[in-house]
This record gives sequence, C-alpha cells and structure tokens, in this order.
Amino acid sequence: MKAEANQDRVVRSLAAVWHPCTQMKHHEHVPLVPIARGKGAWLYDPEGNRYLDAISSWWVNLFGHANDDINRALMDQLDTLEHAMHAGCTHAPAVELAERLSALTRRTLGHAFFASDGASAVEIALKMSFHFWRNRGHAEKREFACLANSYHGETLGALGVTDVVLFKDAYDALIRHAHVVASPAAVGVDDAIAAMRALFEERASNLAAVIVEPLVQCAAGMLMYDASYLTRLRALCDEFAVHLIADEIAVGCGRTGTFFACEQAGIWPDFICLSKGISGGYLPLSIVLTRDEIYAAFYDDDVTRGFLHSHWYTGNPLACRAALATLDLFDSANVLAENRRKSALLREALQPLFDACARAQSAQQRNDLRARCRHRRQNLLAPLLRQSDAARIADAPHRHDDLHDATVHSLRRRARAARRAHAGHARRHACGGRRMSTTSQALYETLKQGLADIDARGLRRRRKTIDGACSAHLTVDGRAIVGFASNDYLGLTAHEAIRAALAEGASLYGAGSGGSHLLGGHSRAHARLEDDLAAFSGGFVDNPRALYFSTGYMANLAVVTALAGRGTLVYSDAPNHASLIDGVRLSRAETQIYPHADMDALDAMLDASRDQAATKLIVTDTVFSMDGDIAPLARLVELAEKYGAWLIVDDAHGFGVLGPQGRGALAHYALRSPHLVYVGKLGKAAGVSGAFVAADVTVVEWLIQRARPYIFTTASAPAVAHAVSKSIEIIAGDEGDQRRAHLASLIETTRAMLKKTRWMPVDSHTAVQPLVIGGNDETLEIAAALDKHGLWVPAIRPPTVPQNTSRLRISLSGAHSQDDLARLDYALDTL
Repeated sequence: MKAEANQDRVVRSLAAVWHPCTQMKHHEHVPLVPIARGKGAWLYDPEGNRYLDAISSWWVNLFGHANDDINRALMDQLDTLEHAMHAGCTHAPAVELAERLSALTRRTLGHAFFASDGASAVEIALKMSFHFWRNRGHAEKREFACLANSYHGETLGALGVTDVVLFKDAYDALIRHAHVVASPAAVGVDDAIAAMRALFEERASNLAAVIVEPLVQCAAGMLMYDASYLTRLRALCDEFAVHLIADEIAVGCGRTGTFFACEQAGIWPDFICLSKGISGGYLPLSIVLTRDEIYAAFYDDDVTRGFLHSHWYTGNPLACRAALATLDLFDSANVLAENRRKSALLREALQPLFDACARAQSAQQRNDLRARCRHRRQNLLAPLLRQSDAARIADAPHRHDDLHDATVHSLRRRARAARRAHAGHARRHACGGRRMSTTSQALYETLKQGLADIDARGLRRRRKTIDGACSAHLTVDGRAIVGFASNDYLGLTAHEAIRAALAEGASLYGAGSGGSHLLGGHSRAHARLEDDLAAFSGGFVDNPRALYFSTGYMANLAVVTALAGRGTLVYSDAPNHASLIDGVRLSRAETQIYPHADMDALDAMLDASRDQAATKLIVTDTVFSMDGDIAPLARLVELAEKYGAWLIVDDAHGFGVLGPQGRGALAHYALRSPHLVYVGKLGKAAGVSGAFVAADVTVVEWLIQRARPYIFTTASAPAVAHAVSKSIEIIAGDEGDQRRAHLASLIETTRAMLKKTRWMPVDSHTAVQPLVIGGNDETLEIAAALDKHGLWVPAIRPPTVPQNTSRLRISLSGAHSQDDLARLDYALDTL
C-alpha cells in the first residue's frame, strides 16, 4: 500500500511540477525519489527507506535536516513575528544578523542588504557597484569582469558574469556579457594576474567591478586556486579603482576552513554575496555585505540616488532567525576546527581515487574504473534503497553519480581505517587505557586540531607561574623579573594591612561562605562592604546601593542580562570588554554597535529609534583595556538623558585610580544621573578580587531578584570582602592619594619613552600603555626579547585585538619605580 502511495506521489509530481536544472524527460528512466521527511544527514521516503543526503540538499544544509537548535529558534520566532515588510520597517532578527555578519568581517563591511537567493545577491552586488559609480559621477564605469569557467547564477545579470556555456547559451541574445579573464585555476596565479592587469590597463576607466568565487570555482568542476591570487587581485583593484565582488554563496559559511573564504587571503572585498548555508537549509535567504563608503554614496535626499531593489520577503524574520541560529551553532560547536579535521580525512580518503583517475590514460582503463565505482556504489546504496530502485540506478549511465557514490563509499571505508590506525593508541592513552566512544573521540580529535590551528597562527595563550605575592618585582619559574602584566595599578596586592585584614577575616568568618548570597552565604562582611562601596562610589545617584559579585565577568553578565531582553535596544561601543559583549548576546536584545567612541554615530542611532517605545541601554567601558583611552562619558550621559536611555559603565580600569580619592570615572568627571549603572572591579586597583554594581536602590533590588549570575553561585569568601573593605579605606585616604600621584608620574614617563620607539604607541593617559607592533610573530619575538632582559610585557594578539594590531600592553603599577621604567626603556632601545 505504501509503495502504491509512493508511486502515486511520483506520478502526480511529474504531471504538475517542473524541477530546477533538470531535463524532465530523463525522469522517464531516472527515478524521481519522493521525500517525506529528513533528520540529520538522512532523507526518508514515505515507505521509510532512507537516503544519505551526500549533496546536503544542494549545498545548503550545514547542520543536517531538522536540527533541534534551529527548530527551536524558528518556533520561538513564529510566536513573535513571521513577516513584516522591510521597507520602512525593521526587526530584531535582521538587525542582529547584519551586526553579527559585519562583526565577522571585523566591521570592514558595515552594511547588509537582504535578498532571497544567490543569483539575486549577485544581481544586487552588480547593481550596487554600477549605481555607486554613477552616483559618484563616473557613469562610464558600467562594465564587469569575471573568470573563465565562472558560475554566478542563472538570472540575466548573473548569467552576464557566468562563463558556463550550458547555462547561458540559450539566452545569449538577452545577456549583457562581461569581460572573461583567465582563471588562476587553469593558468596559475602569475599568468592570471597578468591577464587581469592587462584588462585593467585597457578598460579600468569603464570597469565597475570584477567578480570571483574565492578559492574554488564550484560549478566549473571544483576548480581550485591559491589564496595569493585574491591578495594580489585586491591590490590590483585598489590600484585601478575597480570594485571586488566575492561570490561566497557556495564557498562561504565555513566550507573552506574559515567562515569567509576571503579570510584565507587576508583581504576583504567591497562586496560579499552570501547565501546557501547561511540559513542552515531552512528558508530562502541571501545577503550582500558591503562597505560603509559604498552605502554612503546612496545616502541622499534624492530618491533616484537610493538603491531601488526589493522583493516582498526581503529580510524575512524567520529566515533571519534561522541564520542567527546557524551562527550560534558555529559559535558553540567549534565547527571550523571540526571542518579542518574532516578535510584532512577527506583528503586522505580521496587520494587513491585521484591517483587512479590520473593513471587512467586509455578509454578501457577509464571504463574499468567506472565499473569498479559502480560496484562500490551499489554496495553502498543497497541498504538504503529498495532493491528495484537500486538496480535501476546502478544501470543508469551517469558518471557524476558513479564517481560521487564511489567517493562516499571510499570515504567511509578509509576514514574508518584511518581513525583506527592513527587514533587508537592516542584514544587509549587519553582514557587511561579505557576505550573512548566514537563521539568522544571525535571531540577529542576536534580539540587537538583546534589547538594545532591556534599554534599554527601563533595565538596560543600560555600561563606563567608566579612564586610569592603579585607585585612589580616577581619570581617567575625561579627567575627574578620586573612585571608589566598585572592590573595592580596602586600596588596594593601585597599591602601588609590588606593581607592582615584577609587573615583577620578568615579568623572571624571562616574559609568560605558556604552558600549563595540568597541561601546562607551572605555574611556581615559582605553587607558591610556593600555599604562601604555604595557610600564610596554611588555619588552619581540620590539613593545609592551596591551589590557585591565574585568576579567582574559575572557582574557585567548579571547587569546586562537582568536589565535587557527581547524588545530592548542596546547600543554598545565596538571594543567593549568581552563580558559586556557576552552579556548583550545572552540578553537577546536588539543590538547596535557604534564605532569606538563615535558619539555622532551613537546620536544618529538613538535618533533613528526615537519613536520606539522599547527600553534603551547604552553600554561602555570607561577605560578601554586594550587601548587605555577613556570613553567620552560626559557626552554619553548627555545622550542618555536626551533619548531616555540608561547608561551602564564598566569602570574596571578606572575604579581606585580616577576621580577624587579614586572614586572612579564618573566622579572624575562629576557626572550624575538617576539612569546610570556603575560596575566597579576590585581585583585591579583595589588589589583583592571581586566586583560590584552601584545604582539606585530599585535597580540593585531588581538585580538581587533577577540576576542569575548573582543568584546561582556561591558567594565569595567573607574574608575576601573583609580585605576589600580595608583596601577601600586605603584607597580613599592619604596613602591612596600618594600612590595615585606616583602612578601619574610613571604614566607620563612611559608616554615619553614609547614615543621614541620605532613602533606605534597609543595615546593613553591611563595606566594601560599599549605599543602596537602589528604582526603576531613580530610581537611575540619582541615580548620574548624583553623576557631575556628580565621584563615581562605581555603580547596581546587577535582575537583580543583586531588583526594586524598585535601589541605589547604595558600595565603600570604603583609598585613600579622610575628605575624599572629606565630598564624597560633601555631594553626597547636595543631591539
């Protein structure tokens, strides 16, 4: 009965449905497979027969069918908003998706335009480039260039930059043809660049853009070329003022080992076209990412200078939400490292097939190879298909299918053998001689590959073990060194009075708290410290209260997630600390990231949302930890008041150092507002550990009720709170003033010293004094050279700072002397 129903569906489909990229007459002998459902890597027909979706439903299903995470995201979105027109309206999924994709380009491409499919994205990029040049007064730049054998879609504009005869011949009379230039996959990088240069020298004044598929020309037969071609092509486009369009529709979303293929060349194009895998295979979606300067060329009162392109479902919330869930999976599952591991297995498994093809010179040899492939393919498909269908497909003379099935069979067999041969010993050793499951072994191999990748890029973080108390003068691994790594800005970590207070606190209150603050762990020492902190740093509100946290990360996470949620608008400075960024992400608020300290940009963002009833939060560091500069706090307070927003400030590097008596950055600028929330850190200038939030009493009470990082963690030891109270007493007294004055003199000496070096100091007036070197390797070499001089100056590298801005971060302490700085000065002079 099921078989008859199956056949009925096929007959009805052939009678009514016109399938894409298909000669429908072929289905007279090639069976049309009815699909009822999918799960993971498998598709199932109504009879329950399963089929391995080895083409991932045409390259779109990154994480398999019916992925639980994407399903949950879409169910949640269905309860909120299924669709709203994107002209004149906006919504959280589109905004967050645009921001997150821009962040993946390190905000080089700052604007996103939404469409439905890959060909549409290509059309949009072509139109944008053409229209950009017209708006800029260069209407003559209306030609395009593409690579030989390139494929960019099947709409008319996309066919114009496609060089695959099969797709374009029938429509030749309708097409506006592009210049076709030799591909590096065919002639090599040097000759391909020479050919492109020749075209540019002749036609650059008329060329709007060149479009390429980065690294792999997929539809041409997976033709591959070296990443150096993209690097040189980017330079060529810059030299001749021609846009570079990267069609990452097939190669993007992690398929080449990085999220964007262009990353492997260290370049960013003027446009990125993204589709296929971005929505996880769930809903039609494509995105064009472009630079802010291109967007600016369309920003005008004249409607004809605007970009007039749309479809009814532009920026559909469901599709955008599926894409956000897809990005979440990339973040949570170490996908790129796992892809690199699988790539190595694929390479090993396919090598024999490649070698066999290379040796097959004669027609007879090629026929023998095909026969062996069919045999392997039939062995693979037999458990998956009904016997009659398997036999019919086995006899069908489709070479692509033959090779594809043989490849899958070879991969499975050889991958199993490779795992047994190469991982067995390591697996037993890692488990203390016990067998490790296939799943746990896959994770283990993923972690190993991820660490190897970190090492290869010079990005592994390493710890140094300190003997004795933290101070400016340390013993590290048995060596005496001068440390410029800690945040002990006032030199209080080894202060005798604070150490004595810690011991006294342990004597009074015991070694630990015994529970969370709400379940028996809130001691008199905690309560007294919160009163001290409210009085010390809460002068910006009339009725202040403070709440003590175990760590600064928890404090920021607690504040943002408790005050923001779906429907909240959050405005965040681009280089904010990771804890603020993570808090914003976890809150699921609609987020807008403004360029660093750019108050005009923030003003414009706030003004654009003036009519929205949503709660608005601005979040910022006060002193930025990697640059040492101070946020424009007075202007931030002004904008918050102007637009009815709340302002959350993380004063990690300002508390204890800035303002009268070290009361912090808000006191430094004498700022007051009932809509301020202040986060201070107690492990830096205060010299102990923990953090606190100071705000109006109502805000703090809300945090006690709703801040999960506060509610669901054991309170820190009361002895620590007792020691912090002593630290606050010192910071607020005469000794604190003396230490801040000494630190100020060290800062001025260091500023003058760094200006003499051959590298680039950041203009900082705080205890954070960065010296930008540039590349990872050079930065590590300089840090190692300083280490030989007995100086510990940490190298800060991506992803903590942007690419090509690796730096030495010199952190000054009140425990340093002018002699310590002279020693650092001498060492830098010798490099």
